[in-house]
Amino acid sequence: MKRSFFVVTLSLLLASCASVVPQKDNGQIDMTPATISQLGDAKYWIVVRPITYVEHRTGKTIVVPKGFVTDLASVPRQLWSLLSPIDSYMTAAILHDYLYWDQRCGQDEADIILRVAMKSYGVSTDKRHAIFDGVHLAGKHSYENNTQLKQKGESRFLSDEYVERLLKQYIDHTITWERVKKNAAENQGLIPDTSNERIKEACAAASNMD
Repeated sequence: MKRSFFVVTLSLLLASCASVVPQKDNGQIDMTPATISQLGDAKYWIVVRPITYVEHRTGKTIVVPKGFVTDLASVPRQLWSLLSPIDSYMTAAILHDYLYWDQRCGQDEADIILRVAMKSYGVSTDKRHAIFDGVHLAGKHSYENNTQLKQKGESRFLSDEYVERLLKQYIDHTITWERVKKNAAENQGLIPDTSNERIKEACAAASNMD
């Protein structure tokens, strides 16, 4: 019975993948494109290939690992008209969301990295500073909410094996993150994030870039 439930639940994933290719950067950082799979509730996305952020001056890197589940909520929806995470800025938005969840870097540092990443996409100075101010103010709720979820034991990381099993299932528009999370927990598909041991150094390096 448990095995049957596992198969049925996985078959409900909406595996519509999107690759977003960044524009040529300004020589300060590089970011690999985002490749993600959207869940059927259209509220959560799974990173299906690692996203790497590299700061050239210091060589510091941040890797958003495969299996990270994001709702892109670190960029408040009222700002999506300025910086929609569902367009060419998606990679920057996912990186920012990851930093808001990870929290080994503070909110200030995460917001600065978002601003630096926007600069690499050619966003004008006025616009990126306006977005930074809005995200920094409105994003406090998301950052604090993530803190509470983590304290309750929430995980946003799926194992490589579990992601691959999800991607092989049939498309269905009824699956939600809550269902995936529950099933993953029952089948050892939720894991701790063991990447980015020196993430605080990368965040600190970004503070002097913009």
